[in-house]
Amino acid sequence: MRMELLQLRYFCVVAQYENMTRAAEELYVAQSSLSKTIKKLETELGVPLFNRVGKRLCLNKFGENFYQNVSISLQKLDNAVKELRDSSKDVTGVVTIMVKAAINTIPQLLKEFKKKCPLVTVRVLTPFYDIECKERQDFDIVIFGTPDEYDSPYKIPLMKNEEIVLMVPKGHPLAGRGAINLAEAASYPFIAYSKSSSIDRLFASMCENAGFTPAILFESDNDMIHAELASAGLGVSLVPLKTMSFVFLDGVEIVKLNSIYNKRDIWLAWNSARYMSKAVKALIDHYVDFFAILEHVGLERYCRKNIL
Repeated sequence: MRMELLQLRYFCVVAQYENMTRAAEELYVAQSSLSKTIKKLETELGVPLFNRVGKRLCLNKFGENFYQNVSISLQKLDNAVKELRDSSKDVTGVVTIMVKAAINTIPQLLKEFKKKCPLVTVRVLTPFYDIECKERQDFDIVIFGTPDEYDSPYKIPLMKNEEIVLMVPKGHPLAGRGAINLAEAASYPFIAYSKSSSIDRLFASMCENAGFTPAILFESDNDMIHAELASAGLGVSLVPLKTMSFVFLDGVEIVKLNSIYNKRDIWLAWNSARYMSKAVKALIDHYVDFFAILEHVGLERYCRKNIL
């Protein structure tokens, strides 16, 4: 039996997605080629690894056991390679981050990190959830906000009590009034985040505590789209005040809220199953320093100084 390392890596990606099309897109290979690779692996092993129902793949009992062992072995191999590379004086390698919150900070944050560590490649992932896929775990660092389903003992706070505010079009009846009760916005259409995001869960609880069910006209996880739609007068939106400051648009105004529920925290956690390389440590340190500066000087001033 001659199994190749590439076969095993391909198998693990297919096992994570349980979907051949998505796995092929992730691996940048033709779906037909990927299918042949998996079929060849099953032939060499002498057992099927997936149950096939139409276009859907599900790991069977052989596949589940094989995946558990192979994924652990590949992780150990990857860790060994990273540890060996760390023997160099230079900070090099690839760091994969899953960004579930504060996505607006990424361009400036990585621009500054690249100056410190020019030989490090940063791979940025955004999460997805559906009934056919397992949550991605192939990351070194995850950035997330509360409330969130992700939890880990290996985490540190980046920002505490970030205020959630109401974003409205310029000249809106609620603009320029100082702090309002969220219930006063109940009659207006809302621009919401996707149901899988932590900020959407916060949005839902804030509206529930204010005593109304919002009429949602649009959904998007892109803060710029929120700002564009609000600027066009198509709705109002609950957005995080500090990290939203990286999105500049003249056609909106921010309205503060009278609420004890409009706060969230932003956390950084690292994947303890992976070797923490110099590159990972450097990016974690940079994240901590970056957010510490934002907290002290104020995000708006920071953005104008460093971006504009």
